[in-house]
Amino acid sequence: MTERLEAMLRPLDPVSFSTAIEALTGRKVLAFDPDNPDEVGFLANLKAAAGGAASRARSEGIVAGRPNEAGNAIEPVVIDALKKHGFAAGTPRCRSGRMRSAGYPDIRVYDGHRTAYIDCKTYSKRTKDQTLRTFYLSPSSDPKITDDAFHFLMSFELEQTDSGVFLPVRWGIYELARLNLHLKFEFNASNRNLYTKDSLLASGAFQSADSVGP
Repeated sequence: MTERLEAMLRPLDPVSFSTAIEALTGRKVLAFDPDNPDEVGFLANLKAAAGGAASRARSEGIVAGRPNEAGNAIEPVVIDALKKHGFAAGTPRCRSGRMRSAGYPDIRVYDGHRTAYIDCKTYSKRTKDQTLRTFYLSPSSDPKITDDAFHFLMSFELEQTDSGVFLPVRWGIYELARLNLHLKFEFNASNRNLYTKDSLLASGAFQSADSVGP
């Protein structure tokens, strides 16, 4: 067992996004071809949708604790904008057919010919170049990616007003086929695993707060 763990923990960095997606889902990541007029037209509609979503979010404002938390709030705005620009857009359906919002990707779009998966991210100017992990891929027995497709990141830089509302100041579309990933193995346990009678060595208790008088 120790030898197997040691082999598993050897660094695999970097791992290309395309390789990871195919290994996890069996589906290919399509590379965007800037010389293909059809694909250029597809991107043009995505650009129009991103600009429209940013304009709407700027006029309405986004209420969130931090810039990176505003991604959940801007996602439905992006979906509406994509639909207005000719895409069938929404939360991806898993291989089983059920819809799941958690995990990559946020949105599946289809224009009648091509499919793309989009992840929405928000950030502030101060945090854009930080090295903390902000993008995750996890194995799933019921993956959300069910098509060979383009994969894009649609990002929005936000600034906060004096009233605490976030407003987009810049948007961008990135091709994730160019992304290199870092693989970090993790050992984990649940509370049920942690708090067992067999492993308890000592404990203490106080009167319940509900039973303590004023």
